[in-house]
Amino acid sequence: PWELEQEPVFWTVANAYWEDSEAQWRLGLEHQYGSGDGSSAGHRIGAALRTPAVLGWRPAIRWRHSLRDWSGEVVTGLSRTIAPGVSASLGVPVVYGLEGSLFQLEDAEKETDVLEQTNPDFDRGYVAAIIIKLGLSFSF
Repeated sequence: PWELEQEPVFWTVANAYWEDSEAQWRLGLEHQYGSGDGSSAGHRIGAALRTPAVLGWRPAIRWRHSLRDWSGEVVTGLSRTIAPGVSASLGVPVVYGLEGSLFQLEDAEKETDVLEQTNPDFDRGYVAAIIIKLGLSFSF
């Protein structure tokens, strides 16, 4: 579930999960509702899908969306085991929505950065990033 910015009066969650018999395909769906008047209130929906590995990499996608302010995020990723006890993940999150919405942070100080100085048409309303993670696990 999402982290709450403001405690709602009540919170409901409904979800569904499906996995095939070989655990190659996974699908998850979720609907959340929070009452109250903060940015955490309102309806939210989400979906996640993980598919069988392609060339050793396992693709996945996750989508979360706020029906209150039409903001959200889509995260696509790949993961694989690269050695015994070592896994690698690559993810690309894309956040959409207006500044100040649930999934967008407000830029309170309105500081100009290098990108805005070199490109005056740069729009701060959309954000993208690449995340690379290397995980180690072992037991003794």
